[in-house]
Amino acid sequence: MKRSVYYGSFGGIDKYAKKPQYAVETDGFAIDAGGSLYKCPGRETSVRAPGNIVACWAGVLAGRKAFVFLAGGSFCDHDPDSGATIVTPLSGAHRAAFFKYESKLYMLSDAGYFRYDGSVLESVEGYVPLISVSTSPSGAGTAYEAVNMLTPARRQLFSPDGTETCFRLAEKDLRSIDKVVFNGEVCDSIDYMADTVNGTVTMATAPAEGIDTLEITYSAAVSGRDEFLGYRNAILFGSDADERVFLWNNAEKPCMRIHSELADGVPSAEYFPVNNYTCVGSAPITDMVQEYDKQLIFTTDSAYYSYCEMKTAPSGKAFASFPVYPLHPRKGNLVYGSSCSINGLAATLCRDGVNVWRPSSVETEKNAVCISAPVNDSILPETGGISARAKLFEIPSRSELWVICGGLAAIFNYAAEKWYLISVPGVSKVFEAFGDVYTVEGEYIKRFTQTVRAHVAHYKTHYSDLGCSSLKDIRCVDLTLQAGYVTAGSVKLCWPGESGPLSAEKSFTVDPAHHGNALTVNVPFCIPHISGLSVEFKCPAGKELKILGYGISYDDKGVNNGL
Repeated sequence: MKRSVYYGSFGGIDKYAKKPQYAVETDGFAIDAGGSLYKCPGRETSVRAPGNIVACWAGVLAGRKAFVFLAGGSFCDHDPDSGATIVTPLSGAHRAAFFKYESKLYMLSDAGYFRYDGSVLESVEGYVPLISVSTSPSGAGTAYEAVNMLTPARRQLFSPDGTETCFRLAEKDLRSIDKVVFNGEVCDSIDYMADTVNGTVTMATAPAEGIDTLEITYSAAVSGRDEFLGYRNAILFGSDADERVFLWNNAEKPCMRIHSELADGVPSAEYFPVNNYTCVGSAPITDMVQEYDKQLIFTTDSAYYSYCEMKTAPSGKAFASFPVYPLHPRKGNLVYGSSCSINGLAATLCRDGVNVWRPSSVETEKNAVCISAPVNDSILPETGGISARAKLFEIPSRSELWVICGGLAAIFNYAAEKWYLISVPGVSKVFEAFGDVYTVEGEYIKRFTQTVRAHVAHYKTHYSDLGCSSLKDIRCVDLTLQAGYVTAGSVKLCWPGESGPLSAEKSFTVDPAHHGNALTVNVPFCIPHISGLSVEFKCPAGKELKILGYGISYDDKGVNNGL
């Protein structure tokens, strides 16, 4: 009896699915939202850096496209349109975190904290806070802004009484008195005497009586800048009115989260008050991800959430608070700075695999849902041992989540809810920019393109009895293809034999004249008396292949009695 079976979509990699649409092994083939199988594009070099790229950012800066990266101890700015690269040596720079704040790009590194406007790279000295206003000559005043970690400098506004010449600052044993301003005019050094030991400024003549008319700027002996530079990761988060910069991952203070503040009411990435910190739990913070109006905070085995809450100080001044609450008691994120979001939901690498976090403000086991069971055999060995390179990335235009670890990319198409695997040796990062997808590989930034097809791709399905338990004679495989200019491949049928597995393989090509059209390609086989088989599709180097579905025609030979 002649029979045929057709599979109109592919299920991707899943070693436990035991269905003929799913692969037991695969490399180099992707699954699109419609379930079609297609050979992944290759990669071509876009940028070569002066050394291994340790951090990278891409976007529009000063009205132009830019790849900005730290490589070989240098800060580099590459313009993809002109091909020009500006290289600025930075002694001692081995790590960096980039983020864009308003119109400028900031880089937090072990060599310093820098601001870049697209042409000039400069060190961020930090906003000088106004720590006290309406201060009397004796030093009593109203606290206004907290000390900035980035700088030892502070300002105080004094209200002279018309008779007193000596004005007492808030601190002693100072590094310097930097500037004295009266009624908006900068005073000359002969107009006052500075006492850095006792923390006083004595004017040559008593200033006229006034409210906040005398401003003194001074620098303390120490600052929190070294602690600030110890933080390794950054994220933007805040309210509808303004965004704050949050930092974490400091080896000296691993449970600490700090954040920026408004500088005299203006959003700033250059003001980090010494009191803007939160200790989260008792384990090191490994990552933070924004999920809608919440910030999710992770340790290796727990999760917390935070949000922006406006409060009013006793002085009547409104300020933003970011309280922290527990979210999950046993799941978190294993690898520092490895998480991302997909479709607005946080995704992290937990001990049971990749988890997606559902929006909630209630601690529950259902907050985190594991989605990576089909590929856990490929990614979990990395998390158990050599997980330092494991990272998660989202490619929104392709509805994909990438898990990169040890030269392998496990990719989840969340529109189709299917996984596939590709080999990506040397890749440490994947990102989307200017309508294309790029990778970072050592000293190179490479772009995915259909014009590069150097790799070989294969997709081997699970064993199937084709829907009946009898013996059968295989006649042919019909492939529904989307034809390209260089479409070619092979079909390999594998079945169990009496003395070991057997197989037969046939190659096929498609006439370039059919480019862009869907067509059926018949691949004939003559395989008698088998109980079932698995199918392996291959595409050789230099060729392309997109399979919309496949069918198998066979003769049913009757009941299989084990003969």
